[in-house]
Amino acid sequence: VKELRQFLPATMGSFETNADPLRSLALAVVDLNKYVNRIGYAKPEVKDIGATLVCGLFNRKEMHFAHVGDCRIYRFFEGEIEQLTYDHTRVGEMERKGQLNERQARVHPARNILSQAIGTGRDKVQPQVGSVPLKPGMWFLFCSDGVIDGLWNNRIRNEFHDSHEQGRSPQQTAERFLEEALRAAGKDDTTLFVVKVC
Repeated sequence: VKELRQFLPATMGSFETNADPLRSLALAVVDLNKYVNRIGYAKPEVKDIGATLVCGLFNRKEMHFAHVGDCRIYRFFEGEIEQLTYDHTRVGEMERKGQLNERQARVHPARNILSQAIGTGRDKVQPQVGSVPLKPGMWFLFCSDGVIDGLWNNRIRNEFHDSHEQGRSPQQTAERFLEEALRAAGKDDTTLFVVKVC
């Protein structure tokens, strides 16, 4: 995370002066991939070092995001949930094509085999980038695959719905997601952020 921020141009702090934030994000991710690979080449003990990535940059009107791997961003608005990112896995591709449903994808033996990641000696990476408009009452969940292992899409939607209806804060909502993900799975990295647009 620290290194990614160093690869973002100074203009990212002011979206008004950045004509193409998605290109800037994509280039930063490409540069991060090169940096992680250089670390791996220089230190044999971590030659296969790698990571997945999901990040978002918010301004007053839009959220711009970049993604590599199987971390995810969900958006909840007006009772509906949408997965904004797609998993860079063969299983994720099969699910997008309708060849697998969510249940089948979750138990598939190759579900954790990545087609893209930061580092791991891969010379090229093609991050998914996108932008979404922001509206009051919109919620976002940024999370690692460990959270997804424990929470099905419908459960995420229901939790957001309850938080919205009961006036919970993003912090309270994040804690509820974390507790349930750890209770249901808790075997992999479990990292998440919740953002609410006011």
